[in-house]
Amino acid sequence: NASCTTNCLAPFVKVMDEEF
Repeated sequence: NASCTTNCLAPFVKVMDEEF
């Protein structure tokens, strides 16, 4: 579960940061 959080959430936050 922790691995999924890091692998899935990290890119998402990165995209959000780049988009906004």
